Amino acid sequence: MTVIAGRYRLLDVLAEGATGTVWRALDETDGHEVALKDSRVPPGLPADEAPLLHARRERAARAAARISHPSVARVLGVVTEDGRPWTVTELVRGLTLAETLEAGGPLPAREAARVGAEVLAGLRAAREAGAPHPGVRAEHVLLGNDGRVVVTGFGGAPEDDAGPAAELRSLGALL
Repeated sequence: MTVIAGRYRLLDVLAEGATGTVWRALDETDGHEVALKDSRVPPGLPADEAPLLHARRERAARAAARISHPSVARVLGVVTEDGRPWTVTELVRGLTLAETLEAGGPLPAREAARVGAEVLAGLRAAREAGAPHPGVRAEHVLLGNDGRVVVTGFGGAPEDDAGPAAELRSLGALL
């Protein structure tokens, strides 16, 4: 298996998106499992712009590391491998809201309200920490096996902040 930054052994793919792949990985220094996301360069991006994109994503990940809230996936660090940043986060075991909706249809009203309130609290904490979310979707919301509702997907750069109104619109669309 592949080891990233001499420390994180990739185990299996948890999710794939436009900006990268999220892996379940073993931190070989302490034996804990983490989530590890690489930084994918979009097709067609000129090669000389890739380092700028990686730098923006690294800044965004470091900004997200300042967020301290139970409804936000805790960023544990950023490492670099082959010139690309990899974001290390806590591993939240559970399903995404998208997977849950696909398998069982709409949530009961009380549960939808709970999920919405937790997502809003996480978005508020992120904004206060200077790391606004680029647009929350059902794929960014984890329903943890422990009952937590956890927002992920802080891969956009803070300089792309569309403002709190855009966050509320994305939350409204999610609900």
